[in-house]
Amino acid sequence: MGKTKIGFVSEAAPTDKSAWSGTTNKLYEQIFQCDVEVVWIPFKVNFLSYCYKVFLFIITRLTGKRYSFYHTIPVARQISRSVDRKLLESVDLLFLPGGSCILYELETDKPIIYLTDATFASLYNYYPLVSNFLPFNVRQGNLLEQKALDKAWRIIVSSDWCKESVVRDYSIDPSKVVLIEFGANVEEKDIPEQKVHFSGGKLNLLFLGVDWDRKGGDVAVDCVEALNRMGIPSVLHVMGTDVPQKHEKKAFIQAHGFLRKSDPEEYRQFISVIRQSDLLLLPTRAECSAIAFCEASAYGLPIITYDTGGIPSYVGNGVNGYRLPLSAGGEEFAARIQSVMEKKELPRLVEGCRTAYADRLNWRKWREHFERLIHSNSIP
Repeated sequence: MGKTKIGFVSEAAPTDKSAWSGTTNKLYEQIFQCDVEVVWIPFKVNFLSYCYKVFLFIITRLTGKRYSFYHTIPVARQISRSVDRKLLESVDLLFLPGGSCILYELETDKPIIYLTDATFASLYNYYPLVSNFLPFNVRQGNLLEQKALDKAWRIIVSSDWCKESVVRDYSIDPSKVVLIEFGANVEEKDIPEQKVHFSGGKLNLLFLGVDWDRKGGDVAVDCVEALNRMGIPSVLHVMGTDVPQKHEKKAFIQAHGFLRKSDPEEYRQFISVIRQSDLLLLPTRAECSAIAFCEASAYGLPIITYDTGGIPSYVGNGVNGYRLPLSAGGEEFAARIQSVMEKKELPRLVEGCRTAYADRLNWRKWREHFERLIHSNSIP
């Protein structure tokens, strides 16, 4: 009997390290190591769908609303029909990393594993850009999500928050839902066996994210400003985004810009910055499953963040960091860090990070869970 053939359904090639911040590629690598054959099954957006996108753009300009291109039925219908039938029939199992629209009219009797870090219902009016949609867009977004969840044989979610929405908002049997946290999107060889503990001097805080506003950039700046006033010399390293002009001249900010992990030199710079950091300061107000939390845990960087979305699955209070209420501002974040320093909690939190990474927040663990799933006797 030959190897199980898994169809990896995605728009971008699974070898593309830029797709979904590198997560698609990491998922592909892990599945590839499961002693299976992996076949990429691409889907395409055609010219007519892009014409429909222009129509949606015009409507939103006239109404002041927003739209989600992939959460509309005409686009979902076209995308699901674009899948090559021969490729589809050649595999034993389908793996779909996100994109509920693909399953809308995908006719197949193959078992489907659908992975998602958020449902449409959990994202809508939670992420700033996923709000104020055209009314039909909201209805169709929920319909597409329901179809995908109903069709899936198993649903892999990356947080308890996502799992709760799948079960609560779409009435899915909890036994279909499997929680497997994400891992760090760095090479294992680049993760040091031991963390060099903070030994005084300046405290290096890392802000890591591409969306300054949603990730709480202003709160991070206020926090580090407050720490310096408190007599805790601190530097804020900003990576993944540009520093707004209003903060550019602040001496305690070091800007590293957006670094592509697909570029060897920029990847080395990314590793260098994260290795010299002492804490991850990420006051993100909306989050599904930030890979940054896995990377921080891998490098022994205790995490100071907000208590929202999927974050509790990645940051345990007093374990590998602290989650603050959404009402907290920069001063409160600074007070929490000051308390960590005064109580000499940093070494314990560093070890908590390393344990969280070793036990759960790594791709090897993800692969082990996935392997058990695909070798389960219950696959139809």
